[in-house]
Amino acid sequence: MPDCMLWMCRPTVSAAVDLRLYDDMAGCFEVLADVLALLNLMHDEPELQAGEFPRSLELLAEAQSALRAIVAKIDGRAEVDQVRVFNWLKATTMENHIFVERYMRADDPADPTAWADLSSRIEAVDARVQETLRRIKKRRKLLGKVRHKLQLIERAPDDAREHWRILATTVDGLVRDGLPPSNRELRDLLAPAFEVTPTWKISHGAFSWCSASLTVSWHRRPRRTRRQCSGHRPRSKQPSICSKVDRWC
Repeated sequence: MPDCMLWMCRPTVSAAVDLRLYDDMAGCFEVLADVLALLNLMHDEPELQAGEFPRSLELLAEAQSALRAIVAKIDGRAEVDQVRVFNWLKATTMENHIFVERYMRADDPADPTAWADLSSRIEAVDARVQETLRRIKKRRKLLGKVRHKLQLIERAPDDAREHWRILATTVDGLVRDGLPPSNRELRDLLAPAFEVTPTWKISHGAFSWCSASLTVSWHRRPRRTRRQCSGHRPRSKQPSICSKVDRWC
């Protein structure tokens, strides 16, 4: 391990220190590692930062402060890892304009004996983050399926009834899992399908919600943009978007 110094094993450390303090210090190191792992996950997946990132920074502030407090009781010197975490935390909160109210000052220390309670709160945040990550991965997978089915429909629109059925089911799953029908990525994927919508009915409600959202989006576009999207066809020859939506529902 680089830059690893086991200062607690030095002969200069007092033998009179209560050994129970070492248990608390081990717990403080553990919760600090847990919250850092959580933040590292958010760094690798930026979409996770929208919800729990500020709360995770608050937990990190408490964890590093608790570690600082317990080390001071045992040795009285600065702990290298704690200092590095604090410097990173201070820079990150300033960069992201996030205010962390507690445990950022020497005169506002966290309780190092409460590391078990802190651990449970970190686990609660981690559970929510893991659930969000699961939904993100599922959404990406389903959007990839939507993209694939639309490609198959485009290649053979006259023989794509099963592809349309699977497409509608997939869109329904996306919406039921929390993706808004007005989601821009989903609308951009479905928009070209207006040119090849089937004449038979698709019964999935979520699919019709998306088509309605596309209709609103279409009519809000500037006239020139709508003409470009429709291939510069004369208006009189362009089927009504509303009639296309009716065929979808």
